[in-house]
Amino acid sequence: MAGRILDSSIEEVKQRADIADIIGDYVKLIPSGSGIFKGLCPFHSEKTPSFSVNSTEGFYHCFGCGEGGSAFTFLMKYLSMSFPEAVEFAANKAGVTLKYDESYSKNKQFDGPKISRSEIVEINKRASEFFVTNLHNNSQDAQSALQILTNRDFTIDEIKEYEIGLAPSGWSDLINYLTKMGFSRELMREAGLTSNSAIATQNNDFNKEFDKFRYRLMWPIKDIAGGIVGFSGREVPDLNAKYSKGDFKAGKYINTSKTAFFNKSALLYSLDTAKKAISDKSEVIIVEGQTDVMAMQLEGYPNTVAACGTAFGEGHIKIIRRLLGDGLVENSEIIFFFDGDGAGQKAALKSYDFDYLWMSKSSVIISNEGMDPCELRKLDKNVTLNKLYETRVPLFEFKIKNTIEKFQPLNSIEKKSTAYNACKLVIAQIKDPLVLESYRQNVIKWCEIEPDLAKHLDEIKQDLKSTARFYDDVQDNSPKQSTNFDANPYDYPVPPEDMVPPPDYVPPPQQEPPYQEPPYQDPPDQQDPTDTPQDQTQHQKQSNPFFDHLTNLFAVLVQYNDKIDLQFAKFFDKLDITIFDTVPLCKQLFSNILTVGGLENYTKLQGDDLTNALNNQLTDDEIGRVNNLKNKVLPIKNEDKITEYSNELIKNSIIYMLENIESKKLDIEINNNSKDAIIKKVEIVQTIKELKKLK
Repeated sequence: MAGRILDSSIEEVKQRADIADIIGDYVKLIPSGSGIFKGLCPFHSEKTPSFSVNSTEGFYHCFGCGEGGSAFTFLMKYLSMSFPEAVEFAANKAGVTLKYDESYSKNKQFDGPKISRSEIVEINKRASEFFVTNLHNNSQDAQSALQILTNRDFTIDEIKEYEIGLAPSGWSDLINYLTKMGFSRELMREAGLTSNSAIATQNNDFNKEFDKFRYRLMWPIKDIAGGIVGFSGREVPDLNAKYSKGDFKAGKYINTSKTAFFNKSALLYSLDTAKKAISDKSEVIIVEGQTDVMAMQLEGYPNTVAACGTAFGEGHIKIIRRLLGDGLVENSEIIFFFDGDGAGQKAALKSYDFDYLWMSKSSVIISNEGMDPCELRKLDKNVTLNKLYETRVPLFEFKIKNTIEKFQPLNSIEKKSTAYNACKLVIAQIKDPLVLESYRQNVIKWCEIEPDLAKHLDEIKQDLKSTARFYDDVQDNSPKQSTNFDANPYDYPVPPEDMVPPPDYVPPPQQEPPYQEPPYQDPPDQQDPTDTPQDQTQHQKQSNPFFDHLTNLFAVLVQYNDKIDLQFAKFFDKLDITIFDTVPLCKQLFSNILTVGGLENYTKLQGDDLTNALNNQLTDDEIGRVNNLKNKVLPIKNEDKITEYSNELIKNSIIYMLENIESKKLDIEINNNSKDAIIKKVEIVQTIKELKKLK
């Protein structure tokens, strides 16, 4: 910026910039009178539009939350711009050439944030140019990286169109380049372009920082306004083998760490280019990765986006609803397109959990060939993609059929009845009575219930209505998980990750309440002297051994990973992941530790590497719960006993899981004469004995 923007220029922008045109890029606006538009408020969640834009007078106002102001105010609040940035953005949109007072310091006029959005966008733009140049320099490394993309049928021009680049292998190549361009090391850190050890961060030591992204394909991640706010880096196997030299192997994808302007829960890849098509068609297609977005857009689906390194969640839904005009226009639709593998099926089922948050129709496309959109495009260009798009199924139907599949084969009336009862928890959530009745009849057919038995289901139909009333009461404030165990066809609580557990699901030895982190109870020899007997009794009443062990186990793992004795690694890594089925966060954390090579490699992680390993595949809400674990106060009165306590807790927790969860599951299989279960039970007994000998 050249100085203070003249008042005359600011006034000219106000007069010439159309506020409806500016806000319309981020909110679908519907005409509601002469120069008046309405839409869903971008500043709070709502189902009925209360957000009004007056194009004639040049202001907006929300009658729900009270937010209002000019086009400048909107840009400052919604895109986190400073006032000068908002004026320049609106001027560019309106085609106004601004005039500046060169003698006036901008700092005298505005007290903006320490690091502005324009600075972050500018440094990331230069970094992106550096990566793009490096990918097309004809080096051997560049050829290895390009081959990944060309093998997926992307041309060089298409690769350049999406601004894909390559991070070089050096530890400070980008730092040196940006330094020569005049950017400060502080700005590099704030933009998430550098990594450092925890000690370097604490001491503000920039000399110990290094490039965050090395020998990776780089996709720029832009905000809805089109500014680059971060990156997603994909592993190049050949370069990883060439340069890693046995270093810690990070995940296949690494994203920019959370910054003031990069928040995975509020960003969707390619939304800046897809937003107009989404608004025009009142339809969005959500896929799993960047190359899937490229494949779909290049084959005629410009309304395609993808989440950036995290699961599609509530933050993304809020953005999509505003662009769709959810509830404002008829036939708006959200389409999920996932791979046909197990992970794709799981992602589709997880998207169902958010269906209550929007009013638009929701559908799902699952490739039976197990291929992603990029692979299908390579197979026969857009023929298969078009066919799958045309044969998409409603999300409710997908969920119901997936539920029935768990009970196959339906070779007895008991199994058919159980399958139907499981499905009723799904169809009870359908508000439209005609649609509900249609699905009820389909479920009778899909569950292979004989027609002459269907007449006896009238009583169940009435039960459905009462179940539906229950969901009407709770669905505005809670996800689609039943807490009404009277309506549950099983004798045990439904696991949080899925409405219906598989037929072979074995519950923990006790019926556990929905997960809530219990207050920690000190061991007898370390009781907090400030606890009254009444407090201690209350702790005992609320304590749950299973969740106590899990909570404290993972609190130690995230707080003191470098204190853990490696002799426990082989025992921890061999735990059955199904132990954690009822606590999805712990299950994902356990999976993340295995992903980095097990507990032994995990204990060596520090700084950003540790954070990235823990947060892999977590939603922002789950990351917040991990942060709670990091801050959990453990009963360690003496810092010298951290190592001793940590390892004792690891040991006891593993023993508890083996004795109380895994062994009891095997006991059920042994009762069914399973020889494999008997062998495994003997192994577990030996493992427990070996563990108890360790000190």
